[in-house]
Amino acid sequence: MPFTSYFALFCSVAASLHAYSHAVPPPLNLTFSLRNLFTAKWSWSPPAGLNNSNCLIEYISEVNKNSPEWTVQLSREGDLDLNNGTEFRVKASNTCQNHMAAEWATIFIPPPSGDFKSSVMNFECLMYMMGYMNCTWMPGIYSDYNLYYWYRYLEKVQSCKQYIYIGGIRQGCHFQPHDLMWKNIKDTIIYIFVNGSKENSTKPFFYKNNLLNIVKPTPPNILSVTVVKDSVQLKWEEPPGFNKECLLYQINYKSIRASNWMPISTRENSASVPIDPHIQYAFKVRSKYDTCGDGSWSEWSNVKESEHIYQMDRIIYIAPVVAVMLL
Repeated sequence: MPFTSYFALFCSVAASLHAYSHAVPPPLNLTFSLRNLFTAKWSWSPPAGLNNSNCLIEYISEVNKNSPEWTVQLSREGDLDLNNGTEFRVKASNTCQNHMAAEWATIFIPPPSGDFKSSVMNFECLMYMMGYMNCTWMPGIYSDYNLYYWYRYLEKVQSCKQYIYIGGIRQGCHFQPHDLMWKNIKDTIIYIFVNGSKENSTKPFFYKNNLLNIVKPTPPNILSVTVVKDSVQLKWEEPPGFNKECLLYQINYKSIRASNWMPISTRENSASVPIDPHIQYAFKVRSKYDTCGDGSWSEWSNVKESEHIYQMDRIIYIAPVVAVMLL
């Protein structure tokens, strides 16, 4: 590069930096638009004096001081925190002087108003079969609640189609495969909004989670407990509707006279458990959606007991004695 051209470039950069010799000023015109009930798009303009800079301007933004994201664009989309409010902030970084401090531009989107005592309590969602999920809650001071949900494969927010009633009061929503696109379940974040009727000032409740992290399978069903020499062969029915490669099983067993259970784990729907053949044992099994997500353990299966070895011996040895007596 000729010296005169380099000098002109240096002067241009120097002029753009002269106005902020101590810190890069914040981006201008920070604003937002709501994409739907759960997400927003934030937009901004470059800081004053940088429009004609020959340096690359990058921006780092944060939502509630988390999830930092770098971009050269002048916008970002993100999720809203409808329970506590959403603070969005962004600042610029000049590649010519990236060591220089920068000032944040900040905007706050407040949460919906309402009486906290009116919001639902103890909200929980659990998927017990792939495509089948229940979301339940305890009502606040009101009893009329509506549930809305959305995830990124849906074009618009949906309302609950099948409410769960307890004592005539809505306390949950039941989801079936036709309610959600379960073929796209991998890494799917579900957004849920529960509010009251228009006649009261219900405080809305917001919930967000990964569908793969709220799986709680139904308990396995033990099919057989068979004593084979010095071991017990267990076999159980897999929880329906899940990929068997995603399931982890825990078997608890103990002598029927003991109080403490001994655990073993497997990924198969059967297990061989070493035992003392002269002692009778009890067994129970539970399952967890493990490698494909981070779900919860199911409830335990019903307890099954092994056949008593002395009963087997008695059948074997009594039969010859009876035969001799009959001769």
